[in-house]
Amino acid sequence: MRTTVHPTPIRTAAGSPSAPQRPAGRSLPRLLRGTAVLALGALALTGCGAPAAGPEATAAASATAAASAAADGTAAGPLTVEQPWAKARTTGGMTGVFGTLVNDGDTPVVLTGASAEGVAGAVELHETVLDPETGATVMRRLQEPVTIAPGDSYALEPGADHIMLLDLRCGLYAGDELALRLQFEDGTEQVLTAAIRDYAGAREEYRPGEGPEEGAPASHGTTSPAASSPGDTAQESSGHDGSADGDSAHGASGTGTGAAHDGTTAAAELPACDA
Repeated sequence: MRTTVHPTPIRTAAGSPSAPQRPAGRSLPRLLRGTAVLALGALALTGCGAPAAGPEATAAASATAAASAAADGTAAGPLTVEQPWAKARTTGGMTGVFGTLVNDGDTPVVLTGASAEGVAGAVELHETVLDPETGATVMRRLQEPVTIAPGDSYALEPGADHIMLLDLRCGLYAGDELALRLQFEDGTEQVLTAAIRDYAGAREEYRPGEGPEEGAPASHGTTSPAASSPGDTAQESSGHDGSADGDSAHGASGTGTGAAHDGTTAAAELPACDA
């Protein structure tokens, strides 16, 4: 007896016969084509994602660098200014500005003066010398410009050469900053931004008539052979402030022999220069 077996069709979950299966090897080319398309798209996105910096971006970067340099007291100019600072003075009179001017160029730089518009009535370059008759250290205005040779530096220090601000119109308070313009022989200028700090020391007398101008302020303070470092914060009197001997740097009254720039021994504090 022969038994006949009839094949039963395989049905899917929906009840219909399953479709013929495509051999796995025939789908590989399509997969490779898709991968290639994705790779090309990634390359295109990478190329578009990093455009070259345009003029505006370059200008913005330059402005940021200039602002950073100004904050350090080294604005663009022929000189590099190292550690610029000014002595705090809040009651008018006089004060000094210090730091080191470095000529990194290949030509001499001739410094003729400085200005501080709205801050001081006058700005002078001063030197400090020893009076052979009295042995006192005195200050006087430089009568010649200062030439800084290529590769050289010019130190502005208490008790030595410095920049003097006369007839202060506003108060220089510790922690603030002072903007000063250096002036050069070729007519150019350079902005110097100095940190204002409390300082005591370098009590030199300013002799009237010693400089090129008559009628100079009567005194810078009293003489003293000692000078403290720029980091000192004592509040006793020093030169460069025009206060009386024994006065504080902020103008407290005293009974010393020096005279303030305005002829008084005490004065009210002035508004801050940046107010």
